[in-house]
Amino acid sequence: MKPLKLAFAMSLLAAPALAKTAPAACPASLHPATSAEIVFSGDEAVVSYADWRAFVDSEVMPRFPASLPVSDVYQAGGKGPFARQQARAVLVVLTGADRERDKVHAIRDAYRDRFRHQQAVILESPACVAF
Repeated sequence: MKPLKLAFAMSLLAAPALAKTAPAACPASLHPATSAEIVFSGDEAVVSYADWRAFVDSEVMPRFPASLPVSDVYQAGGKGPFARQQARAVLVVLTGADRERDKVHAIRDAYRDRFRHQQAVILESPACVAF
């Protein structure tokens, strides 16, 4: 395996352990936490803005009322290394409450079921937050 591929594979294996660890230190006005971002791929021909808003209202907001829906982000992909494809994302700050991660996975699964789109990824990261 080439060194770059090996490093990428090792980073994927380490990611779950890192995601559960809050930052070592945050500025005085912020608190350590974990953020979860759910990125949903799909062009507007498949998932219209109205469908996206309905999905957020019915699936995301009941589970995480304080989440931050972000529309129209772009990710690498498509045709060639520089092509972009539309994606949408939701940012959630995890508080440590029971079953939060189950709720995050339920949102991803609901998107896959509703829009028949398998490209939905969950990213967790240590964060410093203030409310």
